Amino acid sequence: MVENPPTPENNFAIGCSIPDYAKSSSGEVRGDGYVESTGTHVKPDSLFVQQLIDRIGKEKAMAVLE
Repeated sequence: MVENPPTPENNFAIGCSIPDYAKSSSGEVRGDGYVESTGTHVKPDSLFVQQLIDRIGKEKAMAVLE
């Protein structure tokens, strides 16, 4: 289930696998959050890692993440 909070922020599920318990009777993801590319892998694999690489460079990012 992907639900937006009661504040102006949003929740996103992009390129994820959805377990059966989180699906509606029609097979769609339950909730009012933003869902895209369900069951399909997307690039980059991790937005956090990509942002870190962009900010400090790949070599330093990999040293931090190891």
